[in-house]
Amino acid sequence: MRTVSRISWSVKGVMEDKPPPLDARGCQGSRWGERGSVEAELHSRRPRAGSPRGQGARLFDRFTDRAKKTLNLARQEAQRLKHEYLGTEHILLGLAAIEGGVAFEVLKQRGIDGRRIRAEIEKIVKPGSSMVDTMSQLPFTPRAKKVLELSMEEASRFGHNYIGTEHLLLGLIAEDQGVGAAVLHTLGVHLDDLRSNVLEFLDFGVEDDLPGVPNAGHATTSRSLAKAPFRDRQLLSCCIETEPRTDALVDRDAELELLASVLLRASDSSAMLVGPAGSGKSAILHAFARRAKSRTLPGGLCGARCVSVSWSGLLLGSIGPAAFAERFKKLWSAAQDAPDVVLVFDPLPMLARVPSDPRPEEIDALHAFLEVLCRGDVPCIATALPEAWTAFCRSDPALARRFTPVHVAPMSPAQSLAVLHTAKERFERHHRVLFAPAALELAVELSETAFPGRARPGRALDLLDQTAALGVTRADPPPPEEETLRAQIEQLQREKDQCVYKQDFPRAAAARDAAAEKLRELEARTRRRAEARRPIALDTADVRACAERLAPPG
Repeated sequence: MRTVSRISWSVKGVMEDKPPPLDARGCQGSRWGERGSVEAELHSRRPRAGSPRGQGARLFDRFTDRAKKTLNLARQEAQRLKHEYLGTEHILLGLAAIEGGVAFEVLKQRGIDGRRIRAEIEKIVKPGSSMVDTMSQLPFTPRAKKVLELSMEEASRFGHNYIGTEHLLLGLIAEDQGVGAAVLHTLGVHLDDLRSNVLEFLDFGVEDDLPGVPNAGHATTSRSLAKAPFRDRQLLSCCIETEPRTDALVDRDAELELLASVLLRASDSSAMLVGPAGSGKSAILHAFARRAKSRTLPGGLCGARCVSVSWSGLLLGSIGPAAFAERFKKLWSAAQDAPDVVLVFDPLPMLARVPSDPRPEEIDALHAFLEVLCRGDVPCIATALPEAWTAFCRSDPALARRFTPVHVAPMSPAQSLAVLHTAKERFERHHRVLFAPAALELAVELSETAFPGRARPGRALDLLDQTAALGVTRADPPPPEEETLRAQIEQLQREKDQCVYKQDFPRAAAARDAAAEKLRELEARTRRRAEARRPIALDTADVRACAERLAPPG
C-alpha cells in the first residue's frame, strides 16, 4: 500500500474504482451484487473466525444504527448522482450526513460537509446520463468492499464487537486509493492526521514512544499507530519496537559479534539464535538492540531499529491462509521501505514446535515467509530451540539455508552468578527489595529444582525475580481502599464501553473522565505507599522458600 503523497490522483486512476458494467439483472454477478439491498448484501458477509459474536453472527448485525443509515444514505447519494454503483465517494457522503456519529464529528471539526464533498465528487466523476431506478440495487465497487472489510479489521483491532461510523471512516482512510480518499486529499486533508483525529476522539491519545519489548506481553497500542506515518503503520500494526534493557551482557561477545557479521552479509543476511530455553537468546537480542541504538555497531547496523514481529498481530483479522500470507508480504514490503529496520522473530512461531500434521495456515505462512526471505533484502533475527531447529533443517533445508545459525550454549554456574549480579540492581529497584549476597549464590544452586525445564542463566533469573515478588506480596498487601478503587475503575470502563456501543458519547465521555480521575487517585495512593515503604531485605531463607513452592510435586 502506498503513501498518500505518492498516489497519482488522476481521473483515470480514480475511475478504476468503478465496477464492471451491470448485467441484465442489474448487478455485477458477484455475491455483493446478487442480493436485494445494502442490508441483504451485508447479511451475505460472514465475520472472521473468532469474532466476538461467534461464527454464526452476520456482518450486518455488527453494524450500529448510524453505520446502517450511512450505507443507506450512500446508496441514495449514488442514485441522486445517477451512478450505477456504490463507491467509496458515496460512503464518504453518507458519513458526512449522519449527525451525532464519530465520523460526522471528526469531519465537522475539519470543516468538511456533504456540500463540499459532493462538489469535489462531481469534479472527479461526472454524474450519469440517465436516471437510476430507485427500486434497483446498486453493487459495491471493489474498493468500497475493501473499505467494509478494513472497517471490520479496525473494529477487531480495537476489541470492539460492533462496527460504527468511526470504523467505516478508518476503513476508508486505510483503503486510501478510492475516490473518497481522493476527495479528502483534494480538500486538503492528510489521511494520517484524520486517522489521528478519529483515535483521539475515541480516547486513543498519542504517546511519544513505542511501548514494549519482545516477549513482555505488550501489544502495540493505537496511540503509537496514530502517530506513525502511514507506511510505518503497516509495519507497526503487528510489530513492537524493541526497547533494550540496560543489563550488561556477560560472556556473550563472541555470539554478538557473529550475529552482527551475519546481518552485514550481502546475501542471506538472516541469523538464527539457537539455544535451549533460558540460555540467553533474548539477552543477546537486547544487547544487540542497545548497541545499535547507541551507534556502537559497525557499518550499516549503526542506528538500526530492532522491530519484534507479533505473530498474533499478523493473524488478527486475517480471513484465511491466503489473507494471512498477503498481510505478511505487506509487512515485509513495509520493512523494505525502512532500510534501518531489523526484523526480530522471538521465537519464530513455525519453529516453536514441529507439527506432525501442520494446519493450512501454517503451511501458507511458511511459504510466504520462505518467498520473501529468499529475496534477502531485509535483515532479520529469529530464535529457536535446538530440537525444533534440527527437525526443521531436516524437513525443509531450503529455509534452513537462508539462516546462519548462532548457537547459544547454557552458562556455567559462575557465569550465571555474574549475570545475577548485573540484574540484581534492576530487580531491587523494581520490587524495592535488598538481596543478600548469599541469596544470589543460592538462587543459582536451587534454580534447577525450581525450573527443571530451563537452562542457566534464565532459570536463576526467574527464581530471583519470583523471590522478590513473593516477598513483596507477603510484606505489603494492597489495602482495601485500593481494591475498592480498582473495582470502581473497572465498572466505569464497562459503562463507557456500553455507552460507546449505544453511540451515547456524552455519557461515554463522562464515564471516561470519571475513570481517569479514579485511576489518578489509585496511582497516587500506590506511589505514596511505595515511597513510604522501606526496602524489604531478602536472604537465603526467602530464596529457599520460593524454590520449594515452585518445585514440581513428587
